Amino acid sequence: MSTFGDIAGLSLDFDNRRVRTAKNVACVHIDTKEGLLARNMKAVLRACSPDDMPIVGALKGHPNVYLNSAHGGRNCAFSIGSSKLVTELMVDGKV
Repeated sequence: MSTFGDIAGLSLDFDNRRVRTAKNVACVHIDTKEGLLARNMKAVLRACSPDDMPIVGALKGHPNVYLNSAHGGRNCAFSIGSSKLVTELMVDGKV
């Protein structure tokens, strides 16, 4: 299960109330209480751009260095399509 929250600085601490709420909601939707027993919880930081769009393409000062970053919470959804774009840019020089 993955959720998101507000970022203030670079702390990996998380609000236990939000975790408890997320676990409760998940248990209701999957109709099981096993989720309440989850102990392996981690907070991670994901790169996100100001407009919430991925940063994809060559660097201006280094045209042979390509970025595929800042997917934020949509990492799984955007990264594969963005990888295809980067491949096309590298091979063909255009999309």
